[in-house]
Amino acid sequence: LVALTLLSSVILGMVYCGSICPFAGVQEILFHLGRKLKWKELKFSHEVTQHARYVKFGILFVVLAASFIIGNSSAAGIEPFLTLFTAHATQTGWAFLIFILILSAFYFRFWCRFLCPIGAFNGLLSNKSIYKIQFGPECGGCGVCDKACPVGAIQMVDDKPLIDYPECILCNKCVEKCPKEILFFKKDFHNKLPSSNEAQRDDTL
Repeated sequence: LVALTLLSSVILGMVYCGSICPFAGVQEILFHLGRKLKWKELKFSHEVTQHARYVKFGILFVVLAASFIIGNSSAAGIEPFLTLFTAHATQTGWAFLIFILILSAFYFRFWCRFLCPIGAFNGLLSNKSIYKIQFGPECGGCGVCDKACPVGAIQMVDDKPLIDYPECILCNKCVEKCPKEILFFKKDFHNKLPSSNEAQRDDTL
């Protein structure tokens, strides 16, 4: 299972975090429930979210270092995923899980975006994944994709959209919303943007 998860990240990017991880699914259910109940959505400034997303990489480093130092993987018990699906944790672990689930009802994928060490590790691999969402050269920088992205993985820089691939969960919202239909989920050939003819010829998913 670990090997398949890592392989999927190398080939398809953050597909595990976006479409397979059950704890991510729980968070999304809670978030959409909060919207149904008209609870006020929690929002952070762009600067805060840009800095906060690096916290998960720090957690990944600490967890890995602690696991090697103590000689077992018990340091990974910080994962609320394990608490929820194994029903085994200390009182502190249960309190942390409840805290994360409450936050998830007010902020989309709070744990995934800021704290998840597994997501951080997958993100490092997905940065060089074989398949990526890419923009065609006809992009006029309308910013629709930026607004459509639920995890803030797209930023407008000099009126051009840039994708932060370790944050992209491959939800395809940007592809669906693009008014020019020039976003493609395709092979990444040396990070070059495809021409319109190449985009039609290459295999897409």
